[in-house]
Amino acid sequence: MTYCSASYQFSYLDTPEFYTTGLHILSMIAIPIHLFGAYCILFKTPETMSSVKFTMFNFHMWILLVDLVFTVLVSPFPLFPLFAAGVFGLLDGIGVNRTFQTFLQFGTVETMYIGMILIFENRYLIITDANKYWKAIRKPWTVLNYICAVSVGIPFYLMIPENQESSKSKVFERSPRPRTCKHM
Repeated sequence: MTYCSASYQFSYLDTPEFYTTGLHILSMIAIPIHLFGAYCILFKTPETMSSVKFTMFNFHMWILLVDLVFTVLVSPFPLFPLFAAGVFGLLDGIGVNRTFQTFLQFGTVETMYIGMILIFENRYLIITDANKYWKAIRKPWTVLNYICAVSVGIPFYLMIPENQESSKSKVFERSPRPRTCKHM
């Protein structure tokens, strides 16, 4: 089943090469901004915000890592409407297992979410002056959250088919690849 008309002429804009080039250009713009943000959090945060400085920096670093993973290291090229993607990042170029790259994507996004939750938890702790029980369990709770964040991708990791070539043929039956795609 195709989603284009039979007369559609594929162009360079339809290719993974264009997509990854765009992602790499965005990362060249975003990474210096992320580093400047980290500098501001570490060295320019007012003393009155020192209680939230670590959690802001933690969250900011996870955002930076997610940005690096999705724009430079993995660069996934989604194949809609299926739950499939090709990868065209630096890790694929050096031969890193694509299954690991998928796991890396899930893990970084999930840990970024935990960083976001920690900001709210930190604000809760400071604003409400939480009881002693919460203060006692908050560090194990944080560790448990990070363990869960990393392990949530394991079922997806295990569902990735061993035989990638037969899976590719099934994907391309439903969503044919552009003729200009060289790497898939």
